[in-house]
Amino acid sequence: MSESGRNDPPEDSVPTNVDNSDIEYHYLRTPKQGNFAGGNNSGLNTSDHNAISSFLLIGKLKSVVYEVLYNLENHGNLHDIDEFIAVTEDCLKALKTVKVERRIEARRMNLSMRIQVNSSMNALTTPSNRELDDALGDTVRTSAAMVSQGPQNYKAALLRQKLPSPKHSPARTDVQTRGDVEAARYASALRAEERQRQAEERRFDILQEIKQKSEVADARSLRAKARRVEAEARQRMETLDRMDNGVRRAEEARRQTREKAQRAHSRVEQVLLTKELLQQNKALLLDKKMSDVEHNQEQMRGKLQKQALERQEAVRAAAERRRNLSQERQEKQQQREQHRVDNLRRIDEQKKVDQEVKQQKAREWEKKVQQHHVDTTAEAEAQIRKTEEKFQQSAQLLEEQREKRQQKLERQEQKLREAKERRDKELEARVMLEEMMPRMSEQEAEQQASRMSRLSITTVHHGKVFVDTYQKMSTQSAKDLNRSRLRVVFSRLSSAVTAALLMQCKHPLSELTTLSLGDMDYEYVRYFNAFDTLAKVLVEARKARDFGTMRQTSDVLLSLFVHEKEGRENVVYFIKSGCTASLSTCLRDEARSLPLKHNTEALRCAMEVLGMCLEKISAEAQGAAKLIPVRDQLLNEMEVVGVDRVCVAVLQTCTEEEELYLAYTALCIIYTELSVITRRKGEVKRHWFQQITTSLFTLLQNMLTPNGSPLRECDVSLSGERVTILFCLFRTLNTLARWQLTKFQELLHDGSTDAGAAVDAAQERKGEIKRTVSADSLPALITRTELFHVLSGFFMFIHGHLEELETIPPSEDAAGTTGKNIRSSFEEALQFGVTLNGFPPFPCGNDCDPGDSHRLGGKHYHLRAALHECILLVGYLCFDDALLQDMMGWGRKKPLIGMMLNVLPIAYFSNARHILFPTILSAILQNNRNSMIVREEMSLAELLQFILQEYDPLTKRAKMYAQEHHKQLVAHKMETDPRFALMVKLQGKSWADMVDDDDLPPATPHSSETTSTTPAVEKEKLCKGLRATSLNPSNYFKLERRLPISYWPAAIEQLERLRQL
Repeated sequence: MSESGRNDPPEDSVPTNVDNSDIEYHYLRTPKQGNFAGGNNSGLNTSDHNAISSFLLIGKLKSVVYEVLYNLENHGNLHDIDEFIAVTEDCLKALKTVKVERRIEARRMNLSMRIQVNSSMNALTTPSNRELDDALGDTVRTSAAMVSQGPQNYKAALLRQKLPSPKHSPARTDVQTRGDVEAARYASALRAEERQRQAEERRFDILQEIKQKSEVADARSLRAKARRVEAEARQRMETLDRMDNGVRRAEEARRQTREKAQRAHSRVEQVLLTKELLQQNKALLLDKKMSDVEHNQEQMRGKLQKQALERQEAVRAAAERRRNLSQERQEKQQQREQHRVDNLRRIDEQKKVDQEVKQQKAREWEKKVQQHHVDTTAEAEAQIRKTEEKFQQSAQLLEEQREKRQQKLERQEQKLREAKERRDKELEARVMLEEMMPRMSEQEAEQQASRMSRLSITTVHHGKVFVDTYQKMSTQSAKDLNRSRLRVVFSRLSSAVTAALLMQCKHPLSELTTLSLGDMDYEYVRYFNAFDTLAKVLVEARKARDFGTMRQTSDVLLSLFVHEKEGRENVVYFIKSGCTASLSTCLRDEARSLPLKHNTEALRCAMEVLGMCLEKISAEAQGAAKLIPVRDQLLNEMEVVGVDRVCVAVLQTCTEEEELYLAYTALCIIYTELSVITRRKGEVKRHWFQQITTSLFTLLQNMLTPNGSPLRECDVSLSGERVTILFCLFRTLNTLARWQLTKFQELLHDGSTDAGAAVDAAQERKGEIKRTVSADSLPALITRTELFHVLSGFFMFIHGHLEELETIPPSEDAAGTTGKNIRSSFEEALQFGVTLNGFPPFPCGNDCDPGDSHRLGGKHYHLRAALHECILLVGYLCFDDALLQDMMGWGRKKPLIGMMLNVLPIAYFSNARHILFPTILSAILQNNRNSMIVREEMSLAELLQFILQEYDPLTKRAKMYAQEHHKQLVAHKMETDPRFALMVKLQGKSWADMVDDDDLPPATPHSSETTSTTPAVEKEKLCKGLRATSLNPSNYFKLERRLPISYWPAAIEQLERLRQL
């Protein structure tokens, strides 16, 4: 816009420079523009006055806007901003209206200029283009007529008009006039301006959004800063409180020390004051005694004077009477007067004599009193001297007593030093738990030490690699994980992992116990390897003997492991990060330094955490093959460290009530380890097998034969905890029997280290290779006598507590796994309740009533389940073992097998016969004495009916297999056992030999059913079949899994023969 207004060009002139800007055209103010447009029109669009420059107008507008914004930003003003926004929007609408009017005016001017140009070029037009020009001229004339009517009419006409489309024009022209070019330029300028306005609006919106985001970020940073300042202040206040508490405790100790010293000094002063008061009392007593003597003398003198005065008065009165009488009776009593005079004279003389005697006595008494006074004074002076001497002697005595006390303190310190030395010597000489562990040779010890060193190195390296890999593969960022509530807790724990600061770990550990953790918290624990911090706290607490901290730490670890969703990942991380290796090393060190009958809390915590890890990873590895290497890693670490040796020592030494939970934990570890080892292929370590079996029987003997005597019927020493451990013991022993039955039975043979000597002899006679005895074989450590007392004590206890037998829930899992092949008789046993699916939780835990665990028949009293497991164990022991079968016939009043049949309720002979009858069949098979005992106690027809009920549904092929293997077993027994051969010859032909030969298939050397068999082979087949598949514990009670079908014909024959007798 120029400073001076321009005049319109003449109609016949063509401008050489056409400008499309709005400032080149004049416009009239419309009613819509209001006061804003009116005020500007008078100064800008008149040709009489100079136009104000756009710079000055924009400056005025900015100054007004800045002034309004400045006043509004002042917090003291309370103006309504919405009103200012409404006024500003009205101004913007007015400015847009002005802009539209200018565009319309510009188009009108362009049309007028194009009309002038076209009028000058009419002579050059062709006839073909003349029609188009005429049409265009009509349009222009129409537009001009509309414009002449006013801007409003022109605007409405321009919006209503409809130009003809170029596609429908009768003829097209390629001639482009100057007006067209200028119109196109103006249109492009308008479009560019519109695009620029839209870009500015978008830029303004983006700036507003960025400003809002920055404000939100500033507010968030301020809140974070406030929280951080609050946390620092809270931490500072806690530190100051702890320091104040320490200073307060120190001041209290110093004050108490001062009070004790003051009380001691006041006691000495009190003793001295008491002695001084005693001396003063003695002196006062002496003075009092002297004053009493003088007083007595004065009283005596007064008494004598009084008596003299009385006598004088009496004499004067008598003289007066005599004179009166003499005057009255002078004549009548002359003789009497004379006589009276004589009498008076004699009386006077006597009185004088008496007076002299009294005076003499008084003088003598005075002399004695004076002498006594002198003596008393001398004694008092002597007493005073003695008192002074005593004071001097007491001072000397005090000094001597001080010296004696000093010497006594020195002697006490010497005694304390000697007592400490003696205690150290006693600790050195005390029996340690390490001495109860199985012995190791020097070579084995060296190998274990080298394996331990390699394990520690590889575990640390692999743990670091695993942690780094986990952090790289994690989907969560460290920034997000640091927002977890556990960051502060674990930072405090990691800073207090020292022996001096362990007391500061209790509060963070209690917070971890009470917090309800989420997925982010568990991921934080794994991402930053918080398990390593907890393991270090556990190790340091063991070194400092802080059992409370150890208990809290183990509770936190167990809560992390047993979580339903995150427990598996936590256990896998705990094992692969190397924490189990450090925990196993801590367990080994504790076992080496722990004396017997001492606090086993540290050992219990470490074993509990390791047992939970092993149990969890073993259960998860059964369904996920990728977890098998993790499980094997944990088992390898426990084997290298020697955790099984610690468990063996614990089982052999734990007998007290407070040690039962430790024994339960060791049993859980051994059982879980056995459940994995029994499925592996390879040679069995006989030495290890003997150690485990011996420790289990030792614990069983300690519980069932306390003080060397079996339990009685009225004995109540078996609490809920002991019954639970009994069930776990019998279940673990049954697992060992199902793994290696022959070795298991050999350990109970008296005087023989190898019960398979007869088998070896028979194989040697046949020309077979004799099996070699392992170098680590040990003599028998368990005798049949001990086993007899253990079983008799248990059955006697059952007999006295039949009413406390609990009800076992039906085994639905076992019924579901067998399906249609299960027999109806065993279904009855399952409905009766066979056994528990797993180890029951130890009573008196956090989820049970402590009083219920000690009450017979309570919900934690698994006595019937322990009885069933014991019956199953007796069946395994007696299976084709003559020595152990003979043991069942021992007993003074009643044999052991008779006692077992006598104490059991009637249900075990009907619905629950599948639990008892297979054990009875194993005990009486080829044993006449036991058969006769059973015949006296029960009906053999029930046994025969039971085995026939199981034998008849077998297929013909199975029956042929049983008959053939029965013959082979009989032939082998006749070769190896002379007593059995003689018994068979005396009895005549057996039932198996009388079977029709036509029913038997032809024996072929290639048939697997005709392969020669022995008892050892049958036992191995039984164990192999039980190890091959994973069964429900209730299915182990089936007859075919306790007594192979090869022995059924012999049992049927024996029962039929006994019935005939």
